Amino acid sequence: MAAVPETIAEHGGRFLVRHMGEKFYTEGDPGPVSVVIEFTDAAAAMDWKSADSYKAILPMRLDNFEGPLVICDGVE
Repeated sequence: MAAVPETIAEHGGRFLVRHMGEKFYTEGDPGPVSVVIEFTDAAAAMDWKSADSYKAILPMRLDNFEGPLVICDGVE
C-alpha cells in the first residue's frame, strides 16, 4: 500500500478521493473502497497503468480490492 502513491506521483497523478472508511451517502453500491486519481491526461494514466511500478503492485490490488480500474476523460 505504501508504494501506491509513489507510482501515481511518478506519472503526474494525484489522489482526489481515497476513502476506505464510512460513507455517509451513496446511490447504488460503491463497494468498500472509493478512489479517484487525477492525471494530466489519459495518456499519462495509461503510461502509469503500463509502468513496471504499477505492474509490481497489481497483484496486491487484485488480491485486496474488488472493483474495476476505469480510465476516462474528466470534466473541463
